[in-house]
Amino acid sequence: RGRALPAREVGIADGWYVNPQRMRRGAMLGKWTYPVGERGELRAAATFFSGRWADSGVISEREVTDGLLGRFSTPDPTQGGTAMRASASLGVTTPEWHLGGYVIRSAHRFYDNPSVFFRDDSAGDQVERVDDRSSYGLDGWYRRGALRIGVQARADDGRAELWHDERRRWVADCFEVANPCTQTSAHVRDVAAYAEWRGTFGRVTVAPGLRLDQMTWDSEDLDPETATGRDPLTATAARARTSPKLGATLAASPHVDVVALGGGGFRSSDTRATATSGGVV
Repeated sequence: RGRALPAREVGIADGWYVNPQRMRRGAMLGKWTYPVGERGELRAAATFFSGRWADSGVISEREVTDGLLGRFSTPDPTQGGTAMRASASLGVTTPEWHLGGYVIRSAHRFYDNPSVFFRDDSAGDQVERVDDRSSYGLDGWYRRGALRIGVQARADDGRAELWHDERRRWVADCFEVANPCTQTSAHVRDVAAYAEWRGTFGRVTVAPGLRLDQMTWDSEDLDPETATGRDPLTATAARARTSPKLGATLAASPHVDVVALGGGGFRSSDTRATATSGGVV
């Protein structure tokens, strides 16, 4: 009685560069649905992506015109990186209620060298950027007539690092300081409740709503050299925010609807900056 969709893709690309891109990537996707009761449905989904590549980076126009490098050459053939992202979700939905959860895992490692030997004339200026994140979430809602109320919760845990490298290997220093350049962990928590209503008056349908978010940001400095200094990157901030919305639809004719939407909201910027300043954009 259920339905399933599995899919897989593999890609290989070298590009036209002197230093081949050597892009190798694979992706998988799976979806499954199963009827629950008379009108309900159980849904499950999973995705996975993994890739690695070499990057030629950016070269200056002068090096090309002077004949030092070709337009598709590179001053550092060890640039590039690896990327991985996986997710899974599970939920049950009926016309009256919904309950679901998800988990997301990602890991990225990028090697970049935009200034070649400008800052370090011996090892070069290559930097390694590490971004490792995990996200977990739950959401549920209940509908009674034209009114729907719901709750959501999400937790994000991440690690961000910056290293000075030579040919993808750590060196002793990060230019003026010891390696790593920065090493931090970030934790963001968001708990929200919302309510929305939908009503029709003749040819006009209105849909007002209100959402309340409570967010906290925690940033921790993991670099021993700076964690005990005067300006560590360790900080905590919290903020609650109310976000209204309103939508209106006019059925101008049997084939034309005129829609107007408005609302307020916010986004959280970089956790280190938000926790340090306590600001929300």
